[in-house]
Amino acid sequence: PIAGSKIYQELATNGRSVKFVSIPNTGHCPHDERPSEVNSLILDWMAELN
Repeated sequence: PIAGSKIYQELATNGRSVKFVSIPNTGHCPHDERPSEVNSLILDWMAELN
């Protein structure tokens, strides 16, 4: 990202349904590089919304 991850971290602190998760050693396409981990994180996030 142009502004780095800081913009996403700030968004997560200002949004109720926004969560920032850093996945070490992963590039700009984590859903392709680590699909199982990303899917698990998304499911956990969705469960928190309910």
